[in-house]
Amino acid sequence: MIRLIRVELAKVVRRPRTYLGYVAVLLILVPFLISLHYGRPEHFLRAQVGRDFAVVGTFFNALFLAHLVMKVVMVVFMPFFGSTVAGDVVAGEAGEGTLRTMLVRPVSRSAVLLAKYIVAALHAVGVTFFLLAASLGLGGLLFGFGDLFLFEAGLCIVPLKEGLLRLLGAYAAAALAVLSVASIAFLVSVLVDNALYAVGGALAVFIITGVVAVIPYFERLHPYLFITHMDLWQKLMLDPVPWAELGRSAAWLAGYCAACFLAALLLFRRKDILS
Repeated sequence: MIRLIRVELAKVVRRPRTYLGYVAVLLILVPFLISLHYGRPEHFLRAQVGRDFAVVGTFFNALFLAHLVMKVVMVVFMPFFGSTVAGDVVAGEAGEGTLRTMLVRPVSRSAVLLAKYIVAALHAVGVTFFLLAASLGLGGLLFGFGDLFLFEAGLCIVPLKEGLLRLLGAYAAAALAVLSVASIAFLVSVLVDNALYAVGGALAVFIITGVVAVIPYFERLHPYLFITHMDLWQKLMLDPVPWAELGRSAAWLAGYCAACFLAALLLFRRKDILS
């Protein structure tokens, strides 16, 4: 199994398109860095909590950047970046014919698919934490480190050490949310022979589910939609943290990931690839 994972990981690493998400993350950070560097913190603070606050110094720092970027990028971009490899590991190789060559050898289809899913999951988690590392790294160079200012429910100032722990936990929760969309792309990837169709199919499900989630008529379905639980990372920015809600959302997303993989496994074992 370890050998199969290494083989799949080597194939993904050699593909230039694997790094598109990482490059895009760096490009997305540019306007945030410019706005924080030249922006005026007092205007931002008063827009969030009112005009009765006097601002001395700045709360723009690496932790604030990592949190601010997350609130914007997690809406659409990260699910897409996390799905690129998941939609390619099966469909891309099926279209190129390399999947047929691999399965000619005496190897278990289940083991092959599990190795591919593990690599796809590593990418989804990796690109999410790359956003954290890039935000803290570039933010630290330009603005330094300091307390984390949160505006989710009024103003909450979190000390540096706790702020870093909260961000680490929030990005871990966000990685699970990204993985849930990547798992859908992985499932679609088993059904098609084109990686673009797999990624596009996952994003279509993501968008349609998002539309359903905001329509009052489907209110009874909202607790069962994966997109309802994708904001679980935001719960780690509340004080106190609603751990019960966080755990429930994490369980739902983990269940969706497992269901998508099991469905993909069932389809992959029955799929006619060798003919």
